[in-house]
Amino acid sequence: MQSTKWRPGTNLCRLHRWDELGNELAGCIRLLGQKGDRYVVITGTDPTRYVQFASRKDGRIDGEATGNHYLREDERLSPTSCRRLVQLGWQSPDRSGSGKKNFWRQWPAPAPTETIVGLAIKTLRDIFGIPAPSELEIRRGTFASPPTASTCSLTQTMETGEWIPPRTDPALRLPFGSVVRNAISGRQYRVGKLLGAGGFGAVYRVAQIANPKPLPGECVLKVAVGPEAWHRESYFGELLRRESGIVRVHESFAWVPGGADRGPLYCLVSELVEGGDLAHYLEKHPERWSESRARREITRLVRAVTLLHASGAVHRDITPRNVFVTPGRVLKLGDFGIALHRVGRRDVRADAFARWFAPEPIRGGKTVSWRPADDVYHLGQLFAVLLNGSAKSKLTANAVKTLPCSPEAKSLIQRCIGERRKRFANAAEMLAGLEKRTSRAISRGTVRSLNGKRIVFTGALAILRNDAKLLVKKAGGIVEDNVSHRTDVVVVGEQSRHWKADKKGQKLLDVDHELELGHRIVVITESRFRNLLRLTRTGGSSLRV
Repeated sequence: MQSTKWRPGTNLCRLHRWDELGNELAGCIRLLGQKGDRYVVITGTDPTRYVQFASRKDGRIDGEATGNHYLREDERLSPTSCRRLVQLGWQSPDRSGSGKKNFWRQWPAPAPTETIVGLAIKTLRDIFGIPAPSELEIRRGTFASPPTASTCSLTQTMETGEWIPPRTDPALRLPFGSVVRNAISGRQYRVGKLLGAGGFGAVYRVAQIANPKPLPGECVLKVAVGPEAWHRESYFGELLRRESGIVRVHESFAWVPGGADRGPLYCLVSELVEGGDLAHYLEKHPERWSESRARREITRLVRAVTLLHASGAVHRDITPRNVFVTPGRVLKLGDFGIALHRVGRRDVRADAFARWFAPEPIRGGKTVSWRPADDVYHLGQLFAVLLNGSAKSKLTANAVKTLPCSPEAKSLIQRCIGERRKRFANAAEMLAGLEKRTSRAISRGTVRSLNGKRIVFTGALAILRNDAKLLVKKAGGIVEDNVSHRTDVVVVGEQSRHWKADKKGQKLLDVDHELELGHRIVVITESRFRNLLRLTRTGGSSLRV
């Protein structure tokens, strides 16, 4: 739908066709031209790939697309992509004396709306490889009153001071070799290489300088200009500091650079994890982890998240970019900048998350809360990432059966990433599933009669399903389509190619869920079902299954 009014803020694109997106962007560009100092940013699931446009007071419109200047080496555009951007009509960075670090264009008033829209769509679709508009996020704002932080992490690699200018961004640029001191502990740190920057601030490698009580190992310094995320990081770092699955936070403090006429920087010192984050580790080492190693490391993370959930909090950002790999391939969870505690019985709002890794209902705006089961979704996806040896995409529920792992692992992952109401409710339940090495395919119990029993069928039967239902009804039973807390018996036929977890379909996964909730369900084979029917018709004794 075409915009009719300028509404600053962040929106997830719900369009599925590029021509529909063209109409949406055309409305945005027209509204840009009506007033200066407005901007619109369109980004994909990879926040380093974006296009953005801004209106100036003289009526012209400026445009930019991702350039390599702000990107790490493993994030950069290929030479072919750079050439294609120029062929589309973008000006190369630093050409014509512009001083631009991104690819750029300028259009005088009145702006050619269709030209701008066509350039944006071709860039996103053909160069950046975004498969559909529904993968996009659109952010509108004005320079006069910068909006609050995005609900989903937008790119932080924009032209400083021109598009979404961070108010104190220059303060994050610590000179190499400068010294940062904690006035309370007396520890001092010499600033080394910049390791990364984002919505949280910036991260530097640091060396300790004659500290009275040296910290173990090498350290990193995270600096931020705002206290909100810093408070969360320091609080949860202290809360979980003894967990082996957490990046250890050593200390946190506020620091005012000497001789600077500006506010304090909020500092966090934590252990240096040499292997970097999991996403970049797997790009350099694209190999599948064995199931035993993957299970062990996911269990380590789940134990840490279990404590988090037990405290009434959720993480909301357990993605491959926030899980770090030690040289011994031990995984540690970091970055608690958007973790939150539940207040009373109110759920935590889903107003901050990594869109590309989020559950679909949250990503699509259908669910406005973030529950522990949504952290479980992340953990299940991470398990699949390790088994696949790649963090480039999420796993769909239907693709679980293709994973190179045991049926038990497939069942567990399916329970994690399926519908929220059928997932493990929290990390403690997932941990119990991980530590239970084998799942019982058949639940032992006693069925005395089908009369009054609620029966569910799954898998291919030797007899027609309708005939089986009729036999149940003649025996006084009740046939149901889905497993619920009222189900008494599940009859399992031959394995179906549609089963999601190799040895189990959705109904058998639902049986596992109901059993964990304490609901007694007996699972029997078709042959035992027939024997039970014969005994029921002849009035025989009970059948033990």
